[in-house]
Amino acid sequence: MGVYVSDARAATVRAHTEFMSGKISIAFALAGLALPVMLLASGAADDASAVLHGTAAAYEKASSFELTASLTVKVPRQDVLITTAQTAVYAAGAMLPADAPIPVLEIEAVGGSLVYRNSAGQELKPDAGLSLRIESFPFTSLDAIDKRVISARALPDETLRAGGESMLCAVIEALYEKRTLFDGGSGRQVRLWIEKKTSLVRQASYERAWSNGGLAQWTVRVEKMTLDQPPPRWAIEQAASMKGREEAKWIGQPVPDFSMMSLDGQTVKLAALGGKVVLLDFWATWCGPCREEMPLVEKLREELKSRGVEIWGVTDESPDVARRWLAERKRSLPTLVDADRTLFRHYAIENIPVLIVIRGDGKVSNYVVGLRAERELRADIAKAME
Repeated sequence: MGVYVSDARAATVRAHTEFMSGKISIAFALAGLALPVMLLASGAADDASAVLHGTAAAYEKASSFELTASLTVKVPRQDVLITTAQTAVYAAGAMLPADAPIPVLEIEAVGGSLVYRNSAGQELKPDAGLSLRIESFPFTSLDAIDKRVISARALPDETLRAGGESMLCAVIEALYEKRTLFDGGSGRQVRLWIEKKTSLVRQASYERAWSNGGLAQWTVRVEKMTLDQPPPRWAIEQAASMKGREEAKWIGQPVPDFSMMSLDGQTVKLAALGGKVVLLDFWATWCGPCREEMPLVEKLREELKSRGVEIWGVTDESPDVARRWLAERKRSLPTLVDADRTLFRHYAIENIPVLIVIRGDGKVSNYVVGLRAERELRADIAKAME
């Protein structure tokens, strides 16, 4: 799951942008997280492993979901609780209209009014001195909740009340690798309330660094959720702003005659491709949109290789990092390692994914930043083959 463009060198794992008329922040989930769960040798750990695997499978199976959640932040060193709302929408390509401008839809939006209260429940006036940065919980990446886990343990089950319903939940306390989506950058444990009936996350509690110092306690609770339904109209309309953009300045320009090593040790030179049409997919392990687009790129590679079309991924990450991610995700895209960032620098690539279609004469046929719908990517390749 994942959408749109993210900074190729960003240290953070999320990108925010303002949209619509209010102060709503869309957080596009980045980074594929993967690694077999490493757990403590105990029955409780085994239970935790099974629960996390089941949750990942439930989200992977879902063709779509839409949820609203309450998000509460306890400000460090002050008796202040800030509450707001979060919306998350995910829809696989099969749930999108045929003319959708992107292959998959994923939105996490935090916004609306902010309510300030103290621990006694008394409402407070907004404090302009608080430097507030509300970040959404990565619901649209929960298909990777069982990846990059250092340790996990099962706590006693709890009955959670949310959205007017009571539900029995397994409670899991997990420690994730640093700088992953579920770690939040704090290097501390995340507590998850996972509904036993559906295997879906209904509440999470975690800590993140606060801009004014200290660690803020975050709690997100799902109040309403629908599964396997067409996404709402507003989300479809918003998808238009997520559509990949063409960079016309590169079209018709010659591509540098690169020579790169693939992850499997093969040396690939553009000049040696014999005048074939080439599609280069620039991606990174932390880029959620790249992860979502990769199945389409792999599909086209298998379909078009008999017609002489060469399709390669390109990454500037270390080979070990890229191999690990591909293996964990069971992805098969052959990938070149741009170790010295020759092409990244030449094309001034700052946002990814980037798709570059190269004609047989070695010149750029199209250059797209962001997600590309299947029909458009097919058209790009067909044009280069003319």
